[in-house]
Amino acid sequence: MERTCQNYLEMNTNEIFDIDIPVIYIAGIVCCINEFEQIQKLQISFHKLGYKVGVISNSKEVQRCKECYYCDIREYSVEEVFRINHLVKRIENENDYDLLIVGLVSGVGILGRKLVGDFGLEIYCWRRAVPIDCIVLNILYGNYTTEVLELLGKSVQDVLGIDVDFYNIVNQMLDFDESEKNNAIRTWLVAEDAFEHSFLEIKSEKVFALLYEDEIERLRNQIITRLNKYSQIERV
Repeated sequence: MERTCQNYLEMNTNEIFDIDIPVIYIAGIVCCINEFEQIQKLQISFHKLGYKVGVISNSKEVQRCKECYYCDIREYSVEEVFRINHLVKRIENENDYDLLIVGLVSGVGILGRKLVGDFGLEIYCWRRAVPIDCIVLNILYGNYTTEVLELLGKSVQDVLGIDVDFYNIVNQMLDFDESEKNNAIRTWLVAEDAFEHSFLEIKSEKVFALLYEDEIERLRNQIITRLNKYSQIERV
């Protein structure tokens, strides 16, 4: 099938179709911190257990990968919601996937008056088009407490109306001064030893660091447990 949602509508009908298989969303609190490589590794990790998993993303990197589909929003509109929903339904109908991963480059949070990104509009369109069964939120490096994580989760809940299931800390730190100066998110890499030390200090089953292979497997297992609470996914 065509591996992009560009100009795709199912029989030109304005109808939202039910999506019957579990859908995992992976998105960042801000844009440009979401690495497609980690999404692909998560997909492969599911494959190792016998699950067949498709990936849909607005990252052009998906176009060079198997079982992956590119879908980029050109504008935020009702038509785009239909377009996304119809593409995902077609992917579901033409494949025997056990689950789908939606990996979005765009951000879902607002960090301040000058750092608003796209206000989470793209992922909001996706949310209207395709229900979220589980969401993994990529967050910037920092000294997190349970209270801080709750605040981050609340900012996402305000946009999407759902709770964050899991958090993934990335090895990037916000450069606040440069970001405000350029009215765009600017980050810099965190040293590996500092990152590892900070991550180990966090005591939460909901927090991961997908830089590490064993963390990808741990997240995969937690997702399976989460989905099995209300939706059965079967191995191929």
